[in-house]
Amino acid sequence: MPAAHVLIYEDGKVSTKRYWDISFAHTCNDDEATAVERTRHLLEEATRIRLMSEVPWAPS
Repeated sequence: MPAAHVLIYEDGKVSTKRYWDISFAHTCNDDEATAVERTRHLLEEATRIRLMSEVPWAPS
């Protein structure tokens, strides 16, 4: 299977279909260190907001 494809079995026939395709329309002029730090920050923030709980918790 190629990456980003799904296998379809229908009416006795097998085919593949691409389900994901990324577009790089926006260019980035950051140097590598800045791009790495920016990506790290975005991933940490995305994870943090998804792990927030409405109830307080304490380690056991």
